[in-house]
Amino acid sequence: MLTLCPGVWGQTPLMDSVLCGSNAEISKFLEHLECLEGKNFLGQTAFHLAVLRSDVLSLLLETHSDFGGTGFNEPDIDGNSPLTYAAAYGCTESVRILLEAGANPLKGGHLDFIEWALNWNHWDVAAEALTLLRATARASDGFIQSELHHLMSARQGNPESSELGKMLNLGVDKNMLFEDGKTLLHHAPNSEWIDHLFDAGFQQIDHSDSNGETALMTFFPDWSGQIANILARGCNPNFSTKAQTLRFMTIAVALVLLMDALQFFSCFLDGDTTISAIYGYWNVS
Repeated sequence: MLTLCPGVWGQTPLMDSVLCGSNAEISKFLEHLECLEGKNFLGQTAFHLAVLRSDVLSLLLETHSDFGGTGFNEPDIDGNSPLTYAAAYGCTESVRILLEAGANPLKGGHLDFIEWALNWNHWDVAAEALTLLRATARASDGFIQSELHHLMSARQGNPESSELGKMLNLGVDKNMLFEDGKTLLHHAPNSEWIDHLFDAGFQQIDHSDSNGETALMTFFPDWSGQIANILARGCNPNFSTKAQTLRFMTIAVALVLLMDALQFFSCFLDGDTTISAIYGYWNVS
């Protein structure tokens, strides 16, 4: 009965051995197959803990196949499976072992474990997992592309140029459209992002979103070079609607007036009187 007796935080002796015991010690516990059913107070099984030691994970899975249980897919109290743990910890080998053993890669209909890997900057884990999934019949190319679209949409709130390159390497469609009809070009935070996009073969330069705005219109007025970069790529500088043209002209006039006002008030910084400032402003204008 010792093998089933929970200790601190509900940890079973098998769980403790999985974390720091020898393979021989673990094998001794596994002579009692019911050990694999144990959970601690976080709802973790021995499989959750074993992802940190891929050789131990393989040992558990080998025993598990004889046992016929469902432990390696069991979620903890937060709904996270051992596969999610492996991805979050960056344990590439454990992710591979679990997927090859038939672990369910889906949570809520999505490849949630890959999102965990990306959130912790484990891009190698995401790349390996996608390679494995593409090589099997468990996920179609269309589904994986849909999931990459989902992952990219989830990360659009904090875009980084270096991250775009990594997402494109994972297989994100460079010409993808967000729900509002915007392209990846619409979301460019800087010119480096634009460079990454066009280096990958982006072709939607003049695409309009659901509001009828192209990326060029989105970036006007712009102080960091996006407009110059887009124009240099050969986009159409003409706006397709009168409303867009009116907006463009309104902003342009506002900028001219702002520059005039700054020039006018700069006269006071030179110690001019009100009359001389007005005279100097209109004389220059």
